[in-house]
Amino acid sequence: MNYLKKHLAGEFSLPHAYWLNSVLLSNIAYAIVCGLFGLLLGALGVSAEFMESKAIEVFSLLFAIPFVWWSVEGTWKSADNWIAAHPEVKFWNWGKVAKFCLALGVLRIFIGLFLAFIGQ
Repeated sequence: MNYLKKHLAGEFSLPHAYWLNSVLLSNIAYAIVCGLFGLLLGALGVSAEFMESKAIEVFSLLFAIPFVWWSVEGTWKSADNWIAAHPEVKFWNWGKVAKFCLALGVLRIFIGLFLAFIGQ
């Protein structure tokens, strides 16, 4: 639990928060959630058509939102700390690049949910 709190408080270095927690752990967590959700639906006898639809993606993304919030919030704070520690870098420093990439990732999730809901 202490690890989760340290990340959420932005206490890890920016590379640790971004690459380990936001990229690696997020992808592993998403794969686990999708796999477990698929196994659960299979055990419940849900039809193959439903499992191949966008519904599994929607439910998996919705279930993953708390983890996404944790990873983005902590990494955003780590980026703020990096920016504060490097005031001499004025334009595209690593903190700003990380924030931009995080924003794109969150936007991708919302676009994916929107497209899944409208059936694209």
